[in-house]
Amino acid sequence: MRTWIKFRKREILIMLVTLTVGLIIGWLISGGSANESAVINRNEITHNHEEGPATIWTCSMHPQIRMDEPGKCPICAMDLIPLDDAIAEKAT
Repeated sequence: MRTWIKFRKREILIMLVTLTVGLIIGWLISGGSANESAVINRNEITHNHEEGPATIWTCSMHPQIRMDEPGKCPICAMDLIPLDDAIAEKAT
């Protein structure tokens, strides 16, 4: 019976050492605490909203498409781009 208890203690010790070594290696591979810089403090975020004319969004392939917010072109599904103010004034 005593040999069985010693055998179990030895197995448990080997598993704990293996788990500890694996965790340390995983922590080193993942970069340790390098990911802390990627965390954004929500209290530091400021939003600068300026009152002014709304931006017109258009498709570069289909200039007849004009929307008030960014998105996708309903014809070709390309991303809409902001319309330049100088071009918008000439067009109107």
